Amino acid sequence: MVQDLNLLPTPVRFTADISTEKVHYLDLEISLGATHFQYSLYTKPTDRNTLLHYQSAHPRALKNSLPKAQFLRVIRNNSEVGIRDVQIFEMKNKFLQRGYDECMLETALQEALNARATETKKKALNLVFPMVYNQSTPQVASVIRKNWRIVSSDDTLPKVFKEKPLICYKRNRNLKDMLVRTDPSQSYLNIAKEQIRGSVRCLGCVTCSHMTPARTFFHPHNNRKYTIRYTITCKTTHVIYKLSCPCGLCYIGKTETAICERIRGHRSSIRLAYRDGSTDKPVAKHFFELKHPLATLKFVAIDHIPNPRRGWDRGRMLLNREAYWIHELDTVSPKGLNEALSLHSFLA
Repeated sequence: MVQDLNLLPTPVRFTADISTEKVHYLDLEISLGATHFQYSLYTKPTDRNTLLHYQSAHPRALKNSLPKAQFLRVIRNNSEVGIRDVQIFEMKNKFLQRGYDECMLETALQEALNARATETKKKALNLVFPMVYNQSTPQVASVIRKNWRIVSSDDTLPKVFKEKPLICYKRNRNLKDMLVRTDPSQSYLNIAKEQIRGSVRCLGCVTCSHMTPARTFFHPHNNRKYTIRYTITCKTTHVIYKLSCPCGLCYIGKTETAICERIRGHRSSIRLAYRDGSTDKPVAKHFFELKHPLATLKFVAIDHIPNPRRGWDRGRMLLNREAYWIHELDTVSPKGLNEALSLHSFLA
């Protein structure tokens, strides 16, 4: 199977390791010894030395703590002393390549060995104060620690404020964060929202396969042209939509939820109509009686009710707008698929 996958026209290559004596799991190599299981630290052959460089712009405390943490990892993940010593030597060389001082590494190694031997449980810290790291945050941390006695002297505060907090740092935004997005489809959609007004597709949902992307739409009878004033996607709520069938009849509907959920309801009712042989829903009934395939269902989002600023009833505004478009586009049966034009929302 692996050989077949590697024949595909792609630069990705697959490998498989099968053994009755050892197995690789995460960063461990677990092997079968004479009387017990043995384990050691495992690194892939393709791994590179990606340890944090000592000249990087990170907190000095963080860089000074890394060697001890990595030495502890090597010690913890080895059951055999001989293999452990070899991997400690390799880890030390990796730190030397990244600009760390050899004396500091020796001290960190000794601390790691002592910590592993004693295995004392540290006292839990009561309060953590996180900050985004930059060149001035160490000075801020120094001021906090120096003047913490002012906070701890306040008897009205809980006991958690009596001990000095642990100052920890969060990574600031780097160049990668500014240039690269983890969700490219959302980025493309945001660009579309900024540049395009109209009925806008996303990049692959089932609902959007039925959407007709457009900035304008036409009257079904006199071919009058209308412009869509908002950017409307399948996730937009409080939308007026125009649904059409292959024979040219249209249906005007509204939804307070995301439009993808409303169209999903139309698709479901059409499938149920074909299954049960009857339905009371106007769109599904028309599709069933004229044997229109479900794939021919098309819609375009034509209007949207933004969140009102002055506390007006958004649901009522949506009903008013739906009634306007039913009258404007003349979609009441038999010229369309709407059963009636209701004006109750204007009178309530």
